[in-house]
Amino acid sequence: MLTWNDVRTQTEIQDNMYNELAGNEDNLVAYYNMNAGSGSSLTDNSSNSNTGTLIYMDDNDWVISTLELTPVPVTLTNFTSVVAGEFVNISWTVESE
Repeated sequence: MLTWNDVRTQTEIQDNMYNELAGNEDNLVAYYNMNAGSGSSLTDNSSNSNTGTLIYMDDNDWVISTLELTPVPVTLTNFTSVVAGEFVNISWTVESE
């Protein structure tokens, strides 16, 4: 999960959707990989150290993913921008090969 403090364009989102970030990108507020595997703390992989706390979560709640994710082309429709702190509805279509 990524949190930014600026408006992200459709191009910026699409350019980074399958990439692992370094954590020191401009305007990046928090970067949670969600792959710690234990505990109730969520490490912020950005340079900001915004550690999260998972409520009602302990070691038994973590699961190992067995899915292998394959990048799929996605086209965002009716998209303008995303502003930090606002909830937005984004619709998309997935193109099959």
